[in-house]
Amino acid sequence: MRLFIAINLSEEERKQVLAVQNELKVKATRGNFTREENFHLTLAFLGEIPQTKVQVIEKVMDDASCGTFSLCFHKIDAFRRSGGSIYYLAAKPEEKAEKLSEYLRQTLSKRGFTMDDKRFVPHLTLGREIMMAKDETIHVLPITSDVTKISLMKSERINGTLTYTSIYEKML
Repeated sequence: MRLFIAINLSEEERKQVLAVQNELKVKATRGNFTREENFHLTLAFLGEIPQTKVQVIEKVMDDASCGTFSLCFHKIDAFRRSGGSIYYLAAKPEEKAEKLSEYLRQTLSKRGFTMDDKRFVPHLTLGREIMMAKDETIHVLPITSDVTKISLMKSERINGTLTYTSIYEKML
C-alpha cells in the first residue's frame, strides 16, 4: 500500500484553503487541482510499503515527541516545472515541524525504509500541472493550523478518485 505521514487539517482550515485554491483556479489556464478532502502537509513520504511493515511505522510515530505547535500558511508559491507547475500554500518556517519531519525521516531510514533526500518545505499542495496566463497575484489571508496529531495516511484510487485515508493517528 502507498503510505505517507501527514498533518491533516480541520474542516474549517480546509474551507479556508479551498477559498485560496478557488482564486487560483480562476486565474489558471489549466491544472489538476487537489480535492478539498486531500489537503494535508506531508511530513514523510514512504511510498509502496507492505502491510507487514506498518507496525514499525506506527512505533516510530509513537516515539515522536515534539509536542503541539501551530503552522501559519501565508503565501502561494510554486515548484516551477515545464509543462505546468505545482502550486502550493507555503507555511512560515516552524522549528517543531522541521524537527518532527527530520526525526520521522531519519528514524524510518535507519529502520530500512527508503526516504527521499528532498529538503522539507512545509506546504499544502493546491494543484499540479498548473499553467498561468501571466504572473497573477493571489491574495492570501494567513491560515493558522493548531497541530495536535500526526496521521499515517494510505493513498489509493477508489473508483478512479485519488483518496487519502488515515489508518493510524498519534497525538502529539
